[in-house]
Amino acid sequence: MVNTVQEWSKAAILLLKGPVYENDDRKIWAILLRCRENIDNYFRVIGLHVLIEEEDGYAYLEQIKDSVEKGMESEEEVDETLPRLIRKIPFSYKMSMLLVLLRQEMDKFSSSMNESSYPILHKREIMGLVKSFTKEASDQTKFNSDVDNMINKLVELTYLKPKEKLLSSKISDEAEFELSPIIKSKINANVMKEMLEKLNKNEEEEK
Repeated sequence: MVNTVQEWSKAAILLLKGPVYENDDRKIWAILLRCRENIDNYFRVIGLHVLIEEEDGYAYLEQIKDSVEKGMESEEEVDETLPRLIRKIPFSYKMSMLLVLLRQEMDKFSSSMNESSYPILHKREIMGLVKSFTKEASDQTKFNSDVDNMINKLVELTYLKPKEKLLSSKISDEAEFELSPIIKSKINANVMKEMLEKLNKNEEEEK
């Protein structure tokens, strides 16, 4: 029996499970970079391709069709008969606004002279971001629970990385989260501009 397992097989499997980060496994990351053409050719057969951001140290899969919509791929690459493998995640207004403000925090951090790799925010700081675009909560317990749910979802998506393992869905105000650079790929400049304009408009209407 012929052994068809490749040097890059594990890297391909990990990409199917979600984004791959250099800091999580440098050996896998090195294989991913070395075998990127083989891996990309493998996924293109099923309508996907690999996006690798070497500078920020992460990689993920995207539907070729989605890349065409962003102007990153030719329409000739799209096969409409193939079912979607990478599901689009619909975000609520609150989650979308939080992602935009987290992206803004990433941009501020990138322009600062900070020695850390990525920005680290406490839960209370994330709560402050949410409060900036929501009305004063009459039920603080529910507000805290809503923020916890949002944070847990972002952790699940690897957009936020807890510095310590979360032991329950209820999160301490002092819990620390590293902001993942993949947010820059998910929230581009056009989305940021549109959402921030909407936020500013809402603030003006409330004055």
